[in-house]
Amino acid sequence: MQRCALALAAGALFYSLTVCKMRIITLVFLLYINSLAIAQTTLRVEYSATNNGLAEYFDKMRSFDQNKNSPLFSADNYKPTRQTVLLTNGKTSVFTENADDEESDELSDDQGPEIVYVSQDYWGEQCRTFKDFSGTILTIEQYYVGRAYVIEAPLRVYNWSISTERQEVAGFECIKATCEDTITAWFTPEIPISDGPSAAWGLPGLILKLDDSHEVYTCSSIEQCEDEVPAAPKSRKKMSMAEFREFVRKDISTIGE
Repeated sequence: MQRCALALAAGALFYSLTVCKMRIITLVFLLYINSLAIAQTTLRVEYSATNNGLAEYFDKMRSFDQNKNSPLFSADNYKPTRQTVLLTNGKTSVFTENADDEESDELSDDQGPEIVYVSQDYWGEQCRTFKDFSGTILTIEQYYVGRAYVIEAPLRVYNWSISTERQEVAGFECIKATCEDTITAWFTPEIPISDGPSAAWGLPGLILKLDDSHEVYTCSSIEQCEDEVPAAPKSRKKMSMAEFREFVRKDISTIGE
C-alpha cells in the first residue's frame, strides 16, 4: 500500500510538472506571437515637443531694436510646444514635426534650392524624418519658406547605456537610457519596436520620451492604425545637412538687401 501511495504521488507530481511546463511553453509562445503582431503593425505615436532654447532665442531676438515690432518674434508666433507624430512598423518609419501644417509644393527632380520670400522661423515649418533600418541613410524632407528640400544624412548608430531607473510614460513602464551624456531616452520593452522620435532609435523597445539637449519629446498617445508608412521622397536634387544650413544662412543674410 505504501509503495502504491508513493507511486500515485510521484505520478501526480509528474503530471503537475508536465502541465506547468506546458503552460509556460504556451505562455512564451503567445508572448512571442504577440510581439510579432506588434512588430508587424503600424503604430501611430504622438509626442508633444518642447524646444529647450526657443524661449531664450525669442527673448534675445526681441531685444534688438529692429525686431521689437517684427511679427516673426511676436508672442503669437512663439509656440512653446508643438505636436509631432511617428508612424512606425519596426522596419521603416516617418517622424513628422509640425504635423498640423499643410504641405507646400514638393521639390521636383529638376528643381534646386530657390530663394523665395525669406522667413527666419523655418523651424516652424513641417519636417519629416524617414528611417529605413535595412540601410544606413537617414532622409529628411525639410520645408523652408514653403518649399521642400530633401536632405540625406547617415543613420546614426547610438551607443546607449541602459540604467535601472524606471519611469511611467503614457501608461507604460519605461527604462532610462543615455548616450554621450547629452541624450536621455525612456523606452518601454512592452512595445518591442526599436524606434523613437526624431532620429533616435536602437533600444530594445519604443522610445516614449527623449531629451536630446535641444528638444524634449514626450509621448501623449499610442494607437494601432491601418496607415502604411510612406516611402522617403525620391529626388535627384539632394543636399547634406551642412549644405542645407549654409543655404539657409546665405538666404537669411539677404534680408534687407
